[in-house]
Amino acid sequence: MNIRKIGVVLLALLLAGMAMVPMVSAVEGTATDIREDEKAANDWQEKHKLKVTQTVISTYKDGVYETTTTYTGKGIKDRLGVDNFTTVKRIPLEIKEASTSLIFSRG
Repeated sequence: MNIRKIGVVLLALLLAGMAMVPMVSAVEGTATDIREDEKAANDWQEKHKLKVTQTVISTYKDGVYETTTTYTGKGIKDRLGVDNFTTVKRIPLEIKEASTSLIFSRG
């Protein structure tokens, strides 16, 4: 008799779990709403794209590997009012590590 009660409880839990899965994984809105959101996001991306030229200069000096990336273009000047954007990344790197890293990165 005890085993039957346990079986009924487990069956009830299984059925409850099966009912919860669709509720948890359900998405609000219809497929049309989702497509419209994606279209709006794509439209926004297209309106805010800028054609730029990217220039990357990498150097190694005094134990520091430095990469300077500069973005230039007419779109940056017209839309944002600046001539360019520049980012600089500096990584301390010993010469032994640098030569090993370059060998492995070449493939």
